[in-house]
Amino acid sequence: MKTAIYILVITCMNEVLMNPVKLSQQHSDFKPLEQPFFRATSAKNKLEHLQKMLKKVKETCVTCNELSNTLNQNLSITLQEEGNMHINRAKESSMTTVPSLQSRVENILRRSPHKEQKLQKKLPGILRMEMEMEEKYTSKNLTECSFTCPNDKSLFPCVCDPCEKSINCSAIGNLTQLYQLFNSISFPATKFDTFLLSSPPQLSQTLGSVFLDNTFGLVSFKEILVENTDVEQVMSQAFNGSENTLAKLTFRWNYNLKDFPFAQLASFPYLETLEVSGGSLGSVPAFSKAPSLAMVFLNQNKITEISPMAFANLPELTVLDLGFNNLQTIEENCFYFSAWAVITYLDDSNISFIHERAFSYHQPGYLDVSTNKLTALDQKVFQPILDFIIANEYNSFVDAEENPLCCSNITWILTSPAYDLYTSLSIPPCTW
Repeated sequence: MKTAIYILVITCMNEVLMNPVKLSQQHSDFKPLEQPFFRATSAKNKLEHLQKMLKKVKETCVTCNELSNTLNQNLSITLQEEGNMHINRAKESSMTTVPSLQSRVENILRRSPHKEQKLQKKLPGILRMEMEMEEKYTSKNLTECSFTCPNDKSLFPCVCDPCEKSINCSAIGNLTQLYQLFNSISFPATKFDTFLLSSPPQLSQTLGSVFLDNTFGLVSFKEILVENTDVEQVMSQAFNGSENTLAKLTFRWNYNLKDFPFAQLASFPYLETLEVSGGSLGSVPAFSKAPSLAMVFLNQNKITEISPMAFANLPELTVLDLGFNNLQTIEENCFYFSAWAVITYLDDSNISFIHERAFSYHQPGYLDVSTNKLTALDQKVFQPILDFIIANEYNSFVDAEENPLCCSNITWILTSPAYDLYTSLSIPPCTW
């Protein structure tokens, strides 16, 4: 096998070196992608990985069945054989260029023990992200631009788009000016779809540290996006007026943001997506009841503490991202989910300990604890999660790669073909 791969690689390299003109001709018809003004959202990035994986899985369904048959015939697999299996997976993954999350999900689907099924069931969170992307990229009828905007001069430096029903205030001088503008001029129509305040990454705006109460006056929005500013605090009544319209609220790459009014989310019964990422949040309080909130992104902050029952009042939660923080320990009831099968990201967060009752009600449908400091995968924590994924036949797994695991602490996984199938580990998986 190694010799065959070596010959294939050398042959491909020779073809490229001997025929550079041919290679360039093959790509001459491709135009470079336009770089978006705004960076992609967390949901978009993760969804794109999963979408690419699902396109490839049909090509590997035969291999999937072969692996399933092999595993079913060898239920008494030994630790040595298990080690060989990890080596084989490493060889397979080294030949792919897909993003890491995509390759992990593709790997677990290819090794699915449900050999009669070409695809397993999609998690609710995947379906939710797909729905959001479809809504975002559905073309609008731009010929219907009957919406009435304020006078251009009075709204300056903000810009109103009557076709998109949006206001872009990316050229605003400061947050006080933003407040004064919305509370002083006359708006012929007050129900907008989108508010945008964003700067290119290299031109972070100095707008002032506080997003003020009643910033938007009598104007309401369905979506509010604020990114790449120096705001430190969002006041509790900042979004007054949008209680019955706001569906998506995004504050990202505001690196100084430390204070956000999570307690006020109960005032927004139609809020579905919340993103407060790339800031300096230090803790996560218990969310008040938010009946529609489905996706929460709190990644890339400085969070060290999660309140017990923090997400218990989010019955529609499908995606929770707390990756790239500094959690260190996960205490009892931190992830008491009243929602079913939540996709949960806790990667790159210096986690060394997870309480056996951290996930104390519904189990997550997918769990990423990769790139942390775990030396063990406590059976009391992880077995219920794996049992849940397996029983529901989800296209999912537990990602525990890049942890300093001790082999004696994960023997219960290594000796079980079923649990090993649904656990993604590094190569080698552990040390003695």
